[in-house]
Amino acid sequence: MATWNVRTVMQPGKMQEIANEMIKNKIDILTFQEICWQGQGRIDKQAYTVIYNGSENRTGQLGTGFMITKLMRACLLGFEAVNNRICRIRLKGRYRGDNTRTKANERRKLVR
Repeated sequence: MATWNVRTVMQPGKMQEIANEMIKNKIDILTFQEICWQGQGRIDKQAYTVIYNGSENRTGQLGTGFMITKLMRACLLGFEAVNNRICRIRLKGRYRGDNTRTKANERRKLVR
């Protein structure tokens, strides 16, 4: 998971540039800031999906969203736009828990 202040995705080729960076850096979930698109929507491409929320008016400012890989697309349970600065997604997955205590106990056994 990563975050990127894209400044705008309105420039030709910008969305593909971002997708290429995701692939290069092995990122499955990317959050956007300042996407600068109007309204709310979803764009499904072969390799990725973009889900976004921007201003209701055509201001060319603000907006947030997510770009997720096709692997994560299968895990997507929901998208909620709180406002044009905050949104969240819900993904299907398993909680692995915090194994900090387990590792600390293992280290103590080694020391004894």
